[in-house]
Amino acid sequence: MKKLFVMLMILMIVLVVGGCTRNNSNNNYDLSNEVVTPLSHGDSHDNNAVVRDLGGLEITIARMFSMSAECTDTFLDNQWLTDNQRMRWEDRLELEKLHNFRVRYVNYIKEPSQFAGMASMLNDFYDGMKSEIREGNRNYTVWTVNSDRFFLPNSKGLFAPIPTELFTDDDERAWNKSVWETTMLNGIPRAFSLQDERWPTSGGVFFNMRIFEQAGLPRDLLFTLQASGNWTWDTFTDVARQVFAGQNVHSEIVPFVIISPSDLVTQALIANNADFAMIDSETGRFIDTSNTPEFFMTFEWLVQLRDEGLVYIFGDNEDGRPIGSWHAFNEGRAAMLAVSFHANTQIPYNDLGFVAFPTGPSADEHYSIAHRHHFYTIPNFFSPEEVDEIIYALRLWYRPLDSDDVPDWMVRANELFAGADPRSINETMVNFTEDPELQRISSIPLMPQMSDMTNPFPWTAWEWVSQWARDRSAQEIIDSNQATWQDYLERINNSTVGSY
Repeated sequence: MKKLFVMLMILMIVLVVGGCTRNNSNNNYDLSNEVVTPLSHGDSHDNNAVVRDLGGLEITIARMFSMSAECTDTFLDNQWLTDNQRMRWEDRLELEKLHNFRVRYVNYIKEPSQFAGMASMLNDFYDGMKSEIREGNRNYTVWTVNSDRFFLPNSKGLFAPIPTELFTDDDERAWNKSVWETTMLNGIPRAFSLQDERWPTSGGVFFNMRIFEQAGLPRDLLFTLQASGNWTWDTFTDVARQVFAGQNVHSEIVPFVIISPSDLVTQALIANNADFAMIDSETGRFIDTSNTPEFFMTFEWLVQLRDEGLVYIFGDNEDGRPIGSWHAFNEGRAAMLAVSFHANTQIPYNDLGFVAFPTGPSADEHYSIAHRHHFYTIPNFFSPEEVDEIIYALRLWYRPLDSDDVPDWMVRANELFAGADPRSINETMVNFTEDPELQRISSIPLMPQMSDMTNPFPWTAWEWVSQWARDRSAQEIIDSNQATWQDYLERINNSTVGSY
């Protein structure tokens, strides 16, 4: 049965891709140019604008593997489309006719072997991308690239510059500026991010309102602090102390638990405008930022939480059964839980609230971690004029619909957080964690895998992240790891992994 299922799935993929496929000419010429000059043209957002004819432009978005039938030839055959999705595809079909262009998604690995592992398929996909771009294969207009696979080909100039001047509309919040900032080379972005890659919650703090009430605090205290602009590290620390002090002799409530040390530290750094490293916008190289005042300030605060016993990481086993921090929160044994991703809670939803991570002293806003699965890139052989046309078409393709009552991400959020305090969505997500202007991309997921490492980042990065939970000072933690960290960044910057 398993083998039959695999064969049926492969057949479905072939049929889907076949339905979306047209032949493109393959002109192997190099039109790479660093000069970015946006063309003037009408925009269909303006009813009085001149309709721009794109001359039959075909945009092929290459991805590794997917089951979705995503082109205007086949979308009506998809019985699983929601009403909103159907309206979106009907709008796209009209746009293609009006502006004379076409977008289709293709699976680069068309027939994945049932024996092929994910790592093998990833390598095949990125090796293929490198070869196709080197050969000037114009059958692939846009490549979807994982963040940790972007750095090396970008440092070798394989991707075309993206003129940010083209993104001018007020409603184009989907084109995340933090993606532009982390994908630059020669001061120009080489990738963009799309609205439909977003998932509810980009990091924050879940809290159990019943425990707050039992500790003598208002149930909705964190919502009040967030709305007033007073949800900071200092008020967070004060709240944790009051939860700790409000326990009775029979209570074992932990003020604050985290899923892993790295999860908390990454959020704390982003919330204080700090990070382990940053991307130089001119060279595309990693720059060490672990020696900045903002970085040191973050570790000082974490050590303070540690020393006061306000934060705890549950071990792998307790009383002979697995008990992690997330389970402890679900069991009502912790007042707050820091997460940098979405996960379902099991506590009663009428006791559940969600707020942004508290703001550090070096930040003016509640910055949160951006989670976007792919960077979208254009090969370097497309000319500035062609890039202009591609971006123009994609802006139309991914534009928000006037008929959208609720954004797609909010539909999912309402499903996932049904019954929770509505301010979790209406205030926290809308105003903070789902605002692209307030999202930042952590440097760690951007770092490529090294051939002599089993992980995409040095073990010392995790080591010094976890050392704040021991008895060392902030300065000792940083000093003991900085030399190894700088060496690792240097090896990444000078890496010759793969023959790019």
